Amino acid sequence: YGLSEDLQFGYSLGYYKGNDLREGHLHADGSYGYHEYGDVSGMTDHWMTLKRRFMKGENGHLAVLGGVKFPFGDDDEVGEKSNSNAPLEAALQPGSGTFDLMLGAAYSRYLSTQVTFDTSLSYTYRTKEDDYKIGDLVLYGAALAYRFSENVKELPAFSAFLEMNVRHLLRNREDGETVHNSGGTTLFLAPG
Repeated sequence: YGLSEDLQFGYSLGYYKGNDLREGHLHADGSYGYHEYGDVSGMTDHWMTLKRRFMKGENGHLAVLGGVKFPFGDDDEVGEKSNSNAPLEAALQPGSGTFDLMLGAAYSRYLSTQVTFDTSLSYTYRTKEDDYKIGDLVLYGAALAYRFSENVKELPAFSAFLEMNVRHLLRNREDGETVHNSGGTTLFLAPG
């Protein structure tokens, strides 16, 4: 929601559905196996965000954004194929049960009348719950777009773009120990 020309408020929530959820594990003899939990679903945590644009003009647009995640999501789900009534571990839940914080920045600029460049970087700090901490999250994105018409007001306006997003998830921690089969980096490339 636009509170003013340079200030935006956001509120988001979601619904998670995992079909045929499985979790891998290592047996004492060194062999691999997995637990089958079946379908898991529930409400995700809720985010409140603010974005403030500080720079606007020929040199581009610069905005800072921040947010707080509220632990309103389902964090006590039990897998439908589970042998007990114990909730699934935190990394498999729709909600985390924690308050988290996010801070980031976004920059956009016209490189020419038809070419735009956009980039953003954000860091999400996650808190722990019951001696379990889901890894912090770093997101980076960059996009280059070319609009085929010179006039920005001309409709229809067709463009071609290439976007790159990097998602780096730090490892989870349980009882003060690093969970080695968690975290990692994923690169997404999207032409359009």
